[in-house]
Amino acid sequence: MSLALQVTHAADQPNVLLVMTDDQGYGDFSLHGNPLLETPNLDRFARGGIQFERFFVSPFCAPTRASLLTGRYSHRTGTWSVTHNKEAMRSSEVTIAEALQANGYRTACFGKWHNGGHYPRTPTGQGFEEFLGFNHGHNHQTA
Repeated sequence: MSLALQVTHAADQPNVLLVMTDDQGYGDFSLHGNPLLETPNLDRFARGGIQFERFFVSPFCAPTRASLLTGRYSHRTGTWSVTHNKEAMRSSEVTIAEALQANGYRTACFGKWHNGGHYPRTPTGQGFEEFLGFNHGHNHQTA
């Protein structure tokens, strides 16, 4: 599968910054009318960019992330849960990072990945040139 994005000059390329927060819903911002939470920085950030108002999420973080990264229904990416390798997105999936990178963008991922812990299912295997964060979604510390 290839995504056809055509850009003629580097100066014409807009900057793309995609922010996904874990366990935060539409109503968890003062921007969306929540009277109990104050989120002025995120509200200002959202007003200056594009907001997805019709993006439907999974009850779990990993499938939601897989859908956002690929534009596909999470089950089609092989991701339907958060444990026992059911959070691992197929490495054959084309991510937004791969599409952007193919069109001259530099790509990076910072924070929680939780869509596969072993290459090529890691961020660097899925089109991100730089990654700083953690691949798994759960803390695996031992006492």
